[in-house]
Amino acid sequence: MSDDIKAIWAELLLNSQRLLIGCLYRPPDDSSFLDKFDETLGKVQMTRKNLVIVGDLSADVSNGNSTATSNPMGKKLLTILNTHGCKNVISNPTRVTQTTKSTIDLAIVNNLPKVSNSGVLDLSIADHKMIFITYKMKTKSPGFSIKRVRNYRRLDKKSLQKDLQDVPWWVASLFDDIDDVTHAWELLFKDVPDTHIPTRTAKIRKESLPWVTGEIREEMNKRYKLLRKCDGTSNTSAIWKVKKNKKQSD
Repeated sequence: MSDDIKAIWAELLLNSQRLLIGCLYRPPDDSSFLDKFDETLGKVQMTRKNLVIVGDLSADVSNGNSTATSNPMGKKLLTILNTHGCKNVISNPTRVTQTTKSTIDLAIVNNLPKVSNSGVLDLSIADHKMIFITYKMKTKSPGFSIKRVRNYRRLDKKSLQKDLQDVPWWVASLFDDIDDVTHAWELLFKDVPDTHIPTRTAKIRKESLPWVTGEIREEMNKRYKLLRKCDGTSNTSAIWKVKKNKKQSD
C-alpha cells in the first residue's frame, strides 16, 4: 500500500469471515492521489473478498457509475474501479452548496451482492451529507435448547404451604442409610411441587448476550408483560403509559 495516502484501515473478524474497511481522504489539490489509489486498490482487493472503502475522494461521480461523467477526476476514478472489479454504491449528491451539487463522498465495494442497502442522509450540520452502507455478513446463530421449566403464573402459595405441612416427613426417618433417607425425602417433596406448579417447555439460549444481565432481563420481561395487557383501546391507556415510561427508562 502507498504510504502517501491519507487512510485508516480496520479489519473486522466475524466468525470465519473478514471484512476490511478503509476510510480515505483525497485533498482537492492532490493530483497524484488517484494513481496511488490505483496501486493500493490493486494490492488490497486481490487479497480481500470483502472490501469496503468509504471517504471523501473529491472526485465527482454525479452521473452514477457511468464513465461518461463530465468531471475528469470522477471519470478517472470510475475507470480505476472498473479495472479492479469494484463499484461505488452512492449515487445521490453528497455535497450541496448554493450553486453546485456533487457526489464526492463514496462507498466502494468489491463484492456488490453483499450490499443490501446504501444511501445518503442529510444531518444538516455541514455541506457534506452522511453516507451509509448496509453490508451482509453471515452470523452464526448461538442456538437454543428446549427445557422443561416451572410455570409459577397460577401458583396458589397458601395451598402449596398447606400441602407441604401435611407431608408425612417422618417416613424418611424410618431408614438407617443416609442415602435412603435423602431419597425418601426427595420423593415426598417432589410430589407436592408437581401438583401445584406445572411445567412448560421453554427455549433457553446457549449463549446469552454478555451485556444483558439478570436485572436487565427482568425489566425487559416486565415491559413485555405490560405490552401484552394493552389492547389498543382507551381502556388500557393507563397501562400503555406505564409501558412507554418503562421503555424510556430502559
